[in-house]
Parts: sequence; C-alpha cells; structure tokens
Amino acid sequence: MKFKQFDRKIMNPLATDFHLYKMFASQRYENGELRVTAVGPSFQSLLAGAFDQIRKSAKGNLAIVLEMLNVLQTIASLTAGLGRRKSLREQVERIAELAGRTIKSPHDRDRLETRLAEVREAPERNPLAGPSRHGVDTP
Repeated sequence: MKFKQFDRKIMNPLATDFHLYKMFASQRYENGELRVTAVGPSFQSLLAGAFDQIRKSAKGNLAIVLEMLNVLQTIASLTAGLGRRKSLREQVERIAELAGRTIKSPHDRDRLETRLAEVREAPERNPLAGPSRHGVDTP
C-alpha cells in the first residue's frame, strides 16, 4: 500500500472557520493495475479537529482538561503506531501548557499535575509514555 500526502481544505463541522487537514491517498492495485485510490484525513488531522477547538475553549476549566486527558489516554491504549503516539503526546503537551497557564487554584493545579503524571508514566501501561513495541505506523 502506497501513501501519497497532499493538502486539502475541508470544513470542520464544529468550527466557524476552515482548517487545513493533511490528507493521505492510499492506492490499491490488483494484478498490477490501479483499482482504488482512497483519500482520507491523517490521524494527526483528526486529532487536531477533535481537540484543538475544545482545548482552546477549556481555558481555566479543570473538568474539561481532565476529560481530554482521559480520552487521549483511552485512544493511546488502542494505538500502536509511533507517529500516531507522537501526535497523542503532542496533544497532551498542548493541554498541559494551556492548563499550566490558565488554571490558578493550587488544589486544581495539584489534581492536574497528578493526572498528567499518570498519563505520561509507564510505557507498558500507557503508549503516551514511550515508543511503540510493535514498530507499526500508519498515517
């Protein structure tokens, strides 16, 4: 299977503006003849579409931040590809950066730091914490 990367603008149904999504074309051949070219968004683009707007709106809201971390950890538990896991780690760090700037309560900051430590720890339990053991990656 070959992947050809190109850019396409599509409308994010949750946003009022256009977002640039990286798209991948997967070509399938039968007996040496091109039969299908399937085009779809990349994993990184899907993550951005799912989390960027929510993260930007979550300023100072610990409940939303913690829920986003829970969802990312669940996705990570089902993700083996190195590139995908890197994208998940980047989302976690973006959330951590925003929360670090906007969550003021010492109690809430302690809860946040505890949850971030849990999400980042133990590669065997949590793929966000380290490289894939499988070495499999797809866009």
